[in-house]
Amino acid sequence: NRQHCLVIALIVPGRVTAQLAPERREGRFALGVDVGPQFGTPDSTAFGVAFNADYFLNQNFSIGPLLQFGVTDDFFQFGPTVQLKYTYDLDQRLIATLQAGIGFLYAELERRGPDRDDTSFLIPVRTRLEYRLTDDISIGGTLLFNFTDLSVRNENFFVSLLGGLR
Repeated sequence: NRQHCLVIALIVPGRVTAQLAPERREGRFALGVDVGPQFGTPDSTAFGVAFNADYFLNQNFSIGPLLQFGVTDDFFQFGPTVQLKYTYDLDQRLIATLQAGIGFLYAELERRGPDRDDTSFLIPVRTRLEYRLTDDISIGGTLLFNFTDLSVRNENFFVSLLGGLR
C-alpha cells in the first residue's frame, strides 16, 4: 500500500502542473481580416481594411501577402505587400506577432481640379496581439506602421489601428 501511495503521489502532481504544448503551425495556412482607422492619410482619417494570408515555414516564422485598403470620400489607397512574420506564444491562448514586408502603394486623391494619383514603395511594420478563442479562430488587435513616398501625401508615413478575426 505504501508503494501505491508513493506512485500516486508522484504521478498526480506531474499531471496537475503539466502544460499543453502550443498548437503546431508548421506547414499550415492562416487567413485573417482586420478593420479600423488609418491615421495620417491626405484626406484625414480613412476607413482601413487589411487582409492577410500566412504560410508557416516552422512553428514561429511565416510568409504571405498583406493587402491594405483605405478609403474616405475623396481618397482611395491600395497596398499589396509580401510579409515575413514572427509569431510567439505568450501562453496557451495569447499570441504576439511582429512582421515586416515590402510592396507598393497606389493612392488616388480627388480634389477640385485634376485628380491626383501616384504609386510608390510601401514598407509596413506590424505588431499584433491576439487571443485564441478556439483552435481555429482568434480575435486580435494590430498596430501597423506604413512607410511610403507618395506625391499625393504631405507625410511619408501613416498608421493603422485595426482589429479583427484570424
